[in-house]
Amino acid sequence: MVAIGEIKPSILWDTNPNTIPDSTKNIEQGSENTTSSALADGNSHYFHIRSVDNAGNWQSTVHVGPFFIDATPPAAVTD
Repeated sequence: MVAIGEIKPSILWDTNPNTIPDSTKNIEQGSENTTSSALADGNSHYFHIRSVDNAGNWQSTVHVGPFFIDATPPAAVTD
């Protein structure tokens, strides 16, 4: 039996390409964006997401990345 209902995701940022997010639904349905905690400069970061429906059926995790963070401003241009 397959139950269809609203889907709520569990998300996670880290530096491991294969992490599986826990079973905490940390974004509610209808949310269009979220903000992560600060990510370290210069590391490879991966975004992981999996969702669960109202019947408690967790889907496979999707892994995206790597993302490289460079928060250092460029040097001033001089003529």
